[in-house]
Amino acid sequence: FDDAEGGRVGPLHSFRPGAGAAGAPTDPVYAVGISPKPADAAADAPYDGAAVVVVSTAAGIWKYERTPEKDALAVKKKPKPRAGTYAFFMRSGAAATESGMVPATLKERKRRLAPFDKALRDFRYTDALDCALATRRPGDVHAVLSELSRRRGLRAAISDRDEGALEPLLSFVVRYVAHPAHSQLLAQVASACADVYGDARGESAVVDELFDRLGTTVARAGREMEEMARIVGMVEAVQCAVAQDEGGGMSYPGFLFGSFDR
Repeated sequence: FDDAEGGRVGPLHSFRPGAGAAGAPTDPVYAVGISPKPADAAADAPYDGAAVVVVSTAAGIWKYERTPEKDALAVKKKPKPRAGTYAFFMRSGAAATESGMVPATLKERKRRLAPFDKALRDFRYTDALDCALATRRPGDVHAVLSELSRRRGLRAAISDRDEGALEPLLSFVVRYVAHPAHSQLLAQVASACADVYGDARGESAVVDELFDRLGTTVARAGREMEEMARIVGMVEAVQCAVAQDEGGGMSYPGFLFGSFDR
């Protein structure tokens, strides 16, 4: 039996085989049996090209198995992408390993919480506000104050402060209370500071000066808001007068400002 077709010849016992070609038996053959399926295949399994040949000789029983040939299209390897192309860089990990290049994997880094976030998580409101003020970033301080206000812990975070702990908070309020992005929130903070430390005026020159500056800043911001509201009202009156003149007749704003024809 020739082994060139991909089959194999093996004994079913411990007898030493003869010296035939490709290990085939050389003793007299008594019987030959052929099965189109392997012995371990199911009875209803389709034929896949395998075959089993059993030969009985004087030296023993031999079995010859022929494995089915694989489809040439199935074993055909895909062409490797050319280096430098988009397909080359989008290869899978196995293809990159075969070519000697190991794809780099980015380790997901655990996000670290800021100190004020950790303090807020542990309900340490005073420490959270102090950590936010230490960053000197208005966005962080605003976020912490907003969260404290939402949790109704703003007064607890402001209370029980000495001169050194109150000075950064009042300085921040004085500096940004007139800023449009922070004015609404810092107005609440300023009111809470005045309620908590209003009776302590005169005990610290630094705190007294900051409260005076806060009052001056708030008063100036109030006057500016009144002036802006007055200007907006005048602009709306002019727009209304122009609309009335286009429709004909004298309007109430026109009566106030006089005729526009002069």
